[in-house]
Amino acid sequence: MSKPRGIRLSGEVGLRIALDPRGELIDARIESSSGNRMLDRLALRSVHAASPLPPPPVEIQDYDLVFSVKFSFRVL
Repeated sequence: MSKPRGIRLSGEVGLRIALDPRGELIDARIESSSGNRMLDRLALRSVHAASPLPPPPVEIQDYDLVFSVKFSFRVL
Protein backbone atom coordinates (compact mmCIF):
# COMPACT_ATOMS: atom_id res chain seq x y z
CA MET A 1 0.00 0.00 0.00
CA SER A 2 1.47 3.32 -0.98
CA LYS A 3 0.92 6.65 0.68
CA PRO A 4 -2.36 8.21 -0.52
CA ARG A 5 -2.00 10.95 -3.10
CA GLY A 6 -1.85 14.44 -1.73
CA ILE A 7 -0.31 13.52 1.62
CA ARG A 8 2.88 15.56 1.86
CA LEU A 9 3.95 14.55 5.35
CA SER A 10 7.11 12.96 6.66
CA GLY A 11 7.55 10.92 9.80
CA GLU A 12 8.47 7.59 11.31
CA VAL A 13 6.10 5.22 13.10
CA GLY A 14 7.24 2.32 15.25
CA LEU A 15 4.85 -0.62 15.30
CA ARG A 16 4.76 -3.83 17.33
CA ILE A 17 3.17 -6.67 15.38
CA ALA A 18 2.34 -10.21 16.46
CA LEU A 19 1.71 -13.07 14.02
CA ASP A 20 0.30 -16.55 14.42
CA PRO A 21 2.06 -19.61 12.91
CA ARG A 22 0.14 -19.15 9.62
CA GLY A 23 1.31 -15.54 9.20
CA GLU A 24 -2.05 -14.03 10.24
CA LEU A 25 -1.88 -10.75 12.11
CA ILE A 26 -2.87 -11.22 15.77
CA ASP A 27 -2.07 -7.73 17.01
CA ALA A 28 -0.64 -4.46 15.75
CA ARG A 29 -0.05 -1.43 17.91
CA ILE A 30 1.94 1.77 17.87
CA GLU A 31 5.15 1.64 19.90
CA SER A 32 6.34 5.11 18.91
CA SER A 33 4.16 7.69 17.23
CA SER A 34 5.21 9.87 14.33
CA GLY A 35 3.47 12.75 16.08
CA ASN A 36 0.87 12.78 13.33
CA ARG A 37 -2.29 10.69 13.78
CA MET A 38 -2.80 10.38 10.03
CA LEU A 39 0.62 8.78 9.48
CA ASP A 40 0.16 6.54 12.53
CA ARG A 41 -3.18 5.26 11.20
CA LEU A 42 -1.69 4.78 7.74
CA ALA A 43 1.09 2.57 9.13
CA LEU A 44 -1.44 0.44 11.06
CA ARG A 45 -3.71 0.21 8.04
CA SER A 46 -0.78 -0.92 5.87
CA VAL A 47 0.05 -3.79 8.23
CA HIS A 48 -3.58 -4.91 8.36
CA ALA A 49 -3.83 -4.76 4.55
CA ALA A 50 -0.70 -6.93 4.19
CA SER A 51 -2.11 -9.72 6.38
CA PRO A 52 -1.73 -12.60 6.03
CA LEU A 53 2.01 -12.46 5.63
CA PRO A 54 3.89 -15.53 4.38
CA PRO A 55 4.05 -18.21 7.06
CA PRO A 56 7.32 -18.36 8.99
CA PRO A 57 9.74 -21.26 8.55
CA VAL A 58 8.63 -24.49 10.24
CA GLU A 59 11.60 -24.29 12.64
CA ILE A 60 10.16 -21.23 14.41
CA GLN A 61 6.41 -21.84 14.16
CA ASP A 62 6.24 -22.96 17.83
CA TYR A 63 7.47 -19.57 19.08
CA ASP A 64 5.62 -16.33 19.72
CA LEU A 65 6.25 -14.19 16.66
CA VAL A 66 6.45 -10.57 17.79
CA PHE A 67 8.32 -7.94 15.79
CA SER A 68 9.12 -4.24 16.09
CA VAL A 69 8.88 -2.55 12.70
CA LYS A 70 9.61 1.03 11.65
CA PHE A 71 7.59 2.71 8.92
CA SER A 72 9.29 5.76 7.41
CA PHE A 73 7.27 8.21 5.38
CA ARG A 74 9.29 10.71 3.36
CA VAL A 75 8.26 13.51 1.05
CA LEU A 76 10.15 13.14 -2.20
